[in-house]
Amino acid sequence: AVLGGPIVQDKISFFGAYQGTRTTQTPADIITFIPTAAMMNGDFTTIASGQCRAQGNLVLPPALGFVNNRINPALFSPAAVKIAGMLPPTTDPCGQIAYSRPTKPTEDMPIGRIDWQLNPNHSLFARYMLSKTFWDPAFENADGNILAATLGGRDNTVHSFAIGDSVVLNNSMVNNIRFSVSRTSVIRTHSELFGPEDVGVNMFTYIPEYMNLTITGAFSINTGTETFSYYKPNTYSLSDDFTMVRGNHQFGFGGAVAMSDWQTESNVRSMGPMSFSGGATGLPLADFLLGRVFEFRQATPFRQDIKQPYFALYAQDTWRMSPNVTVNYGLRWEPWFPQDSVDEAVYTFDVDRMWNNVRSTVYPQAPAGLYYPGDPGFPGNSGMNIVWSNLAPRVGVAWDPKGDGRTSIRAGYGLAGDFVTGQFFFDSRSAPPFGLEQRLTNTRLDDPWGAVSRVNPYPVPLGGDDYPYSAALYSLFISMPTDIKTTRNHAWNVGVQRQVGDNMAFSATYTGNRLINMWGVVAGNPGVIPPGSTATGPCTLRLPTG
Repeated sequence: AVLGGPIVQDKISFFGAYQGTRTTQTPADIITFIPTAAMMNGDFTTIASGQCRAQGNLVLPPALGFVNNRINPALFSPAAVKIAGMLPPTTDPCGQIAYSRPTKPTEDMPIGRIDWQLNPNHSLFARYMLSKTFWDPAFENADGNILAATLGGRDNTVHSFAIGDSVVLNNSMVNNIRFSVSRTSVIRTHSELFGPEDVGVNMFTYIPEYMNLTITGAFSINTGTETFSYYKPNTYSLSDDFTMVRGNHQFGFGGAVAMSDWQTESNVRSMGPMSFSGGATGLPLADFLLGRVFEFRQATPFRQDIKQPYFALYAQDTWRMSPNVTVNYGLRWEPWFPQDSVDEAVYTFDVDRMWNNVRSTVYPQAPAGLYYPGDPGFPGNSGMNIVWSNLAPRVGVAWDPKGDGRTSIRAGYGLAGDFVTGQFFFDSRSAPPFGLEQRLTNTRLDDPWGAVSRVNPYPVPLGGDDYPYSAALYSLFISMPTDIKTTRNHAWNVGVQRQVGDNMAFSATYTGNRLINMWGVVAGNPGVIPPGSTATGPCTLRLPTG
């Protein structure tokens, strides 16, 4: 739907439009495998045979209670039996089953704009646009089939608002001012199915009525990336662009300031996902029914509250040197401001502090070498220094050798920067004392912590003196150097275009680029193979003691 027209004749006009979409989607069936009735009765003879395995017959381990690929169901994990009872039935002897993940997405997109012509040389406009996308988790449309819960829902909203002011100062000068606001909310949702306590699993979860199980080559229940999470970036910006014509030159000057902020929460591992690989029995579904977990990972919710300013100035010129040659050149000053942690959940590491056993005054229980906002020498709430020296020059030339408009030779070069995403430091915030992520292998479904003789550290008090550092085994710290250089990209090109006849042309272009100072993660203290040892032998790590 579209509507527009004058509000005040020749002065103020409006425009509005709306687009809405309602869809029902039932994708093609997904094929997976679940326990059969025979398996639930302890009979694995078919599922372990060549009838169901491309690798041929498999003998399940007698050490775990199997006799001729049969086992007493009393040896099954009680939790696994309860979970298997929630699955849809299958009559296939190999446990094959087909299911779909239906969704009913809706989209709404209204837009409105007002233009105001104050006088022949001065105009204003205001524009607002809303974009909404929504659908429920697929489980809500799947008639109770919990296999469909691997696809979650969405509730996304984007607000965009802009105001512009354009002034023609004279016949050779124009100025444009723009103010804009962008507010985004991306929310992932999930259905509540059952929690650990509902099936007898002794563990804590940050996500009520929710578990995440993955069986290799077979079924999954829920998905970490489809668990409730949100990402809410907002940007407020102001820019000014001034254009002036002088003889054969068209000059441009301007700048921009902006402030962005991000509030984020992710729960990929907050529920404690478990995977079953078949490492215990050779058959992943058998591992599941016996409760033999390959990997159990749990983490506190990943949360982020950051902001980042932006500032830039530029000058450029388009110079018509002759009827055959036009040169365009310019320079942009774009200092880099690091992301600022509003909640001060950031840290950095100094190897000299570690060797000298210097500890944080803010978090004295933290490992030596780490320091935080409030510690002497820590840069603000970001852990990195501002880079004021970022200059971005560019130059381009276009040449018509014969002046007949049939041949052009173009060349250009530019240097630009790169911006890291709002979630670049996401994983680093799972480190103590702002988070805790733990990984257990070869544990048990019914009691993952007790099975490896560990005390469940969750829920964890974060960011205070009562943080359980003793439970933070094998924690991963991702530290950024305070003086890290920003990423820069050199790009260049040369092209030739030639018209042949009245209806044919050819073009050849060479392009190149060189990226420098690209950010990435490297091991700060990698394992070292001792002299004379083999790659499969023991390795050593350098400790603070030497």
